[in-house]
Amino acid sequence: MSSKQNSYLSAAKLKVICANILSSSFSSRHIAKITRVSPTSVERIRKKIKELKINDPMTFNHMSPQELYNTLYPLAPRKTVRSDSESKNLPDFYEIVEKIHENKQTIKDSYKDYLYDSQLKQLTPLSLSYYSARVNEIEKKLKGSEPEYYYAQFFPYGVYAQLDFSGDKYELLTYNGRVSCWIMAICFPASYYVYAEFVTAQSTAESCRVIGNACRYIENRHPSVLVVDNARCWVNRHNGAEAVINENFAYYIQQLGMCAEACPVRHPQAKSAVESSIGLIERRLEAKRNEFSNNQRTISEHNKVLTGLVNSLINQAPFRKSSEKTREYLFKTHELPLLTVASKIPQYQGDGISMIVPQSYQIQINEHYYSVPYLYIGKRVDVYTSNDYIIVKYEGKEICRHLRTDGEGRTVVDSHKPEAHQNIDRKNRIYNSTDDVIEISKSLDDGLYRYCISKIKFDKNNNRSEKITIRSCIAVINGFKRSAYKFLYSEACLSVLNMSTNFWNIYSIQDLYKQLEDQYQHDQQYEHQTEIFRPQDDDSAYIRTTENDENQEN
Repeated sequence: MSSKQNSYLSAAKLKVICANILSSSFSSRHIAKITRVSPTSVERIRKKIKELKINDPMTFNHMSPQELYNTLYPLAPRKTVRSDSESKNLPDFYEIVEKIHENKQTIKDSYKDYLYDSQLKQLTPLSLSYYSARVNEIEKKLKGSEPEYYYAQFFPYGVYAQLDFSGDKYELLTYNGRVSCWIMAICFPASYYVYAEFVTAQSTAESCRVIGNACRYIENRHPSVLVVDNARCWVNRHNGAEAVINENFAYYIQQLGMCAEACPVRHPQAKSAVESSIGLIERRLEAKRNEFSNNQRTISEHNKVLTGLVNSLINQAPFRKSSEKTREYLFKTHELPLLTVASKIPQYQGDGISMIVPQSYQIQINEHYYSVPYLYIGKRVDVYTSNDYIIVKYEGKEICRHLRTDGEGRTVVDSHKPEAHQNIDRKNRIYNSTDDVIEISKSLDDGLYRYCISKIKFDKNNNRSEKITIRSCIAVINGFKRSAYKFLYSEACLSVLNMSTNFWNIYSIQDLYKQLEDQYQHDQQYEHQTEIFRPQDDDSAYIRTTENDENQEN
């Protein structure tokens, strides 16, 4: 792909944007949202289409990528680079380009160093635009100074595997919307067998996830050495003589029993097998993009489809003019038996987050809460986030782990709670609905049952929350169980029904119970509620006492 194409949107995405502009009434902002580009980019393309007076949506579909770029991004006149004056700081741009690659700098970062050097030398610095133009010019010259070449290498079976990411991005339709992904490939250079998965980021965590899945896929086996380039997720820096491997990446593959070997700077041919495999994947999946952008699946399910396509289109396809000795045949016959059997396939953990366990014994990771055994309240623990798990360690020892859940909510394990909290939960689980409340109260006492069923009907008729009703009734039931004189508590439940519905609660029942208890302890008797009346125009119940009957007769 040309450097011009690398600086703009992919051909596939451009076609989608053009199709939406020409065949729908969507706004530029809406098209930008569904294609994951900026509204400015969409507006620029819309303006260009209008200038070209193109109205047929199929016009762009039949264009090759080169024709599409030439149509939408015509070459601008080249800027002339002005000559340098003697008063300016004129650096060796070849040396600067080498430093940029060795230190993994951007041009802007390099320009800051250059400004500092100009200040020390008391010379006028070049402008950023001129500096950038010269750096890019040297870059192009270095790339074009020698022909493309391929370094034929011979690798022993079972020793090496090479890693790389695709340059193209792929749009996956998931249940959480559209996700833009790269492909990470692992190639065994002796057999050229390749394993690939989608990754949402070119990160250490995603790389380790794919490596772990690849080991599982090939019968829990792995090579001895992983050959990587100088991507930041694998290598912190490379000074030309020695590479400093990313600490978290190195730790993960050491747990698997492997080591990493970084390619020399600016020499990607050292891992030509995976470079070639990535190119092959991109070419042979070009016609299959709709398989991922039009079919809704989880990312794991998309990866299963990708694995199947890579196997059928590459691993099982003819290799070096042979339809019998395919990549898969060479791998299974010669490579697989010589790979090392993994003792374990660890979870990637990355850097731990140190925190103190609160009294709620629930720690917060992003928007989600996870429980920790309550005995560690007040202690400092380290929390590691892997692709699948939240792992909590105390003084290096794992004390619990949870399935990772992104988004708001709580994940609480019963065994992490103290006994008192477990008892509360057990009691609360008894009352899953108002039917459970009715059944339990009926089995305990008639007065308690009459109160609960009246309370439930009243709250239901007034559209009150069922959960609140259940909690209110549970409080009354628990009060009945704790009462010393249960027949008096029953009378209190009946008596409260004779009051305004504002008093139908645990507090009113407890007050009445205390009054009845005091009366009973003093007089050894209490006023008995004799009958419950239900008026014809009202479904709620109220109590009629002997005193009510006497008042009506008078």
